[in-house]
Amino acid sequence: MKIRFLSLSGLFFASIAFAETAVICENCSTESAAESFAKSNANNLQCSSEFGPDMTCQSINKVITFVDSNSGQAYKYNVFHERDFPWSVQAERIPLSSDREESFRILMKFVRDSNSAITEASADIHEILGSFNISSSSANRSANSDSACPTDTALSALTNPNTLDSIQNRAAIEIGTNLISKNNDLNLNPVKIDRSYSLSFLGLTSSILADSASRDPSFIVTFDESERPGSRKDFFAYQVSILGFDEQNLPIMNFNLLGASQVAGYRLENLSGSNGSLAIENECVKERLEEAVNNGVLTPAVNLGGSAGGEPAPPPPGPGWTFPTSGGCQIVDFYQGGTLLYTFRVCS
Repeated sequence: MKIRFLSLSGLFFASIAFAETAVICENCSTESAAESFAKSNANNLQCSSEFGPDMTCQSINKVITFVDSNSGQAYKYNVFHERDFPWSVQAERIPLSSDREESFRILMKFVRDSNSAITEASADIHEILGSFNISSSSANRSANSDSACPTDTALSALTNPNTLDSIQNRAAIEIGTNLISKNNDLNLNPVKIDRSYSLSFLGLTSSILADSASRDPSFIVTFDESERPGSRKDFFAYQVSILGFDEQNLPIMNFNLLGASQVAGYRLENLSGSNGSLAIENECVKERLEEAVNNGVLTPAVNLGGSAGGEPAPPPPGPGWTFPTSGGCQIVDFYQGGTLLYTFRVCS
């Protein structure tokens, strides 16, 4: 039993030794540029409280691994401050094995190619939005609507599960097709989870962390129409993860709709009441939400006291639910599967 424990421990520490995580450097194509980048990441210098010749300063050394965004060249440095005045930053190069350098080169190309595929697919998707059937049948519209509201809108898509599924399926096809045309190393099954990219290569696990949102482009779907048109068009912003590849070497993706998306002129994160219930006066927004309730997509909860967070109650049987038209100001929450999605304040 003791021998087995030691053996497992050895495997555990070996797996740690074979894993390496790097960040991205935008301009480290030369060793001098790489050294400068490494020095810029040194830990802060900590000095004693005495001022004068007896003052001492030091920093905790930092080992940093990074990859040049263009060439894929990987570097590893030990960075520290000298102990004597003027406490200059020093960077000592730590060699990486040729297999590790190759794994990072392959992985950095996957970072570039997947980001490019997402960006290009965003540009292409706008041209084919008309094929998604965003609008619902006119027979399903709110019975009290006597105006022509726009139909191919972000809110229409958001309240139509079939449309959301179609958008994500089409996005996966566009991104996957672009990625396959650019990259010949997908058989190595590189993975992208949010801003982290990883790859197993010759027994080594290498990861690259895109440490800023600018290095992790979102998949954007833009809508020309809106219930509340403004100076900026409505859009969906998806964070894309590539979880792996199927037997046909096609990427398996996950799409996370970000709160920064804009729907009916509102930020999506604000629709859930993060800053309080939004005042709703636009009749087309009301119509779209009424339609979603009557189609069984959303469940309303009306709070006569004017405070959000009421328990959802099933709407009356059959179509015909509408926003309350009397009783002063009321909060109307909309749930899906028991989860609060949107909350509005309606005043008669």
